[in-house]
Amino acid sequence: MNDEMRKKINEVNELFQRLSAERPDLMKPFGELVNQSLREGKLDTKTKEIIMVTLALATGCEWCLPYHIDLALKSGASKDELIEASFLALLMTGTPSLMRLINLLNYLKE
Repeated sequence: MNDEMRKKINEVNELFQRLSAERPDLMKPFGELVNQSLREGKLDTKTKEIIMVTLALATGCEWCLPYHIDLALKSGASKDELIEASFLALLMTGTPSLMRLINLLNYLKE
């Protein structure tokens, strides 16, 4: 994991911690939604995290991308699977998603 990827993941974690402390009334239901949505079900964790990477690319979320790349790799996704799935974002959102592959490839560099 490169420094930029680590920095973005830390920012996500810090934001969630801060909001959980300041607004538990909002973050508790949000956390439950996240946990229920990402838990193993009909789709396994690896598949869900690959989907999350493609959604991060499609929406342009610069924090979501490294966060879910990390989780996808930890769940067993390969670089090739992430790149192949990323082309689904391209099909749905066009060339901007293709250009965001620069970020994906940079984050996957060791």
